[in-house]
Amino acid sequence: MRSIVLRLTSVICVFGILLPLVGQGGMSEGEKNMMAFMTPSKAHADMAKNVGEWKTTYTMWMEPGAEPMKSEGNCVNKMIMGGRYLESVNDATFMGMPMDGLMLQGFDNHRKVYTAVWIDSLGSGFAIAEGVYNDSGELIMNGKMTDPMTGEVVKYRTVDKHINDQKHIMEMYMVTPKGDFKSMEVVFTRK
Repeated sequence: MRSIVLRLTSVICVFGILLPLVGQGGMSEGEKNMMAFMTPSKAHADMAKNVGEWKTTYTMWMEPGAEPMKSEGNCVNKMIMGGRYLESVNDATFMGMPMDGLMLQGFDNHRKVYTAVWIDSLGSGFAIAEGVYNDSGELIMNGKMTDPMTGEVVKYRTVDKHINDQKHIMEMYMVTPKGDFKSMEVVFTRK
């Protein structure tokens, strides 16, 4: 707790120094870079279009050719920390067990990449990914997570397809030496 208080105090001090300089035009190049890094951009405004309540329909495959498992749930999205991050709170049922999930998504203004972190109540690890939009307007994210069956770190890829303002689809592919296979599809329909 003490380290959190110290970090928060440091951030407040930095803002206290930088903000008066903004109006005076006296910022160094580094300070200007810091201001650009912390200022929500068009990418953040685009993420905000997903704010709201969604019905979710999950289809999952444990391995290539396996029978799909289906589930339904809910998702509530909101922008947090002054419009810098999208918080996505999810619930569903998998294999008869309730699942609560949390995703935080952001956009790194300097590196020009989207970043995402996912955690849920069916595991104890993080799934971390980053990516960009392709020429077709799909957000392609590449990441790593712990495989709960083997305990090994595995690679995955997600493809987020914007259908319209009322619907989007996220596909997840496991990246394996034998080739990629689609392990999950989530259809989001706005309530």
